[in-house]
Amino acid sequence: MKEGKYVNFQAEKEIVFNFNPAEGKRSTDYLVCDKNWFLVSERVKMVFDTLEERGVQYIPVRIYNKETEESSLGGYSVANVVNVLDALNLEHSDYSVFEYGDNQKLISVKKYALNKPCLENKHVFKLHGDEFPLFVSEEFKKEVEKNKLTGFDFLEVKVI
Repeated sequence: MKEGKYVNFQAEKEIVFNFNPAEGKRSTDYLVCDKNWFLVSERVKMVFDTLEERGVQYIPVRIYNKETEESSLGGYSVANVVNVLDALNLEHSDYSVFEYGDNQKLISVKKYALNKPCLENKHVFKLHGDEFPLFVSEEFKKEVEKNKLTGFDFLEVKVI
């Protein structure tokens, strides 16, 4: 799920998440989980279908109430984002470079800038070499707002 590759998922293997109702009972269209996977409702899948986004693999999950052990949240899937783009524009991004080991470098981006030509017809994607964050198009954001989907928060990035 982290690498942006299709997962060979076997339906007989169930992916299970638990939630503690004492920590919150509100189900949203985008759920946060301890693995930082993109857990989405059927309503989010419909938005991607509307936008004809093909760069997402959906893997069904079961979400159980930790106290009652009942499967209480249905219709959720892990949205495995397989669109991985080489779209980072370092010239216009705000970033730091950390050196470690034998001439190894780590780039830490504070504010992203992306190359517009790389983004054509992509509504959700990751950047090459970076599993986080997840980027979405302006069209996706508008559809989320229009359909009143819950659980989302967006930060604007520069597109060059």
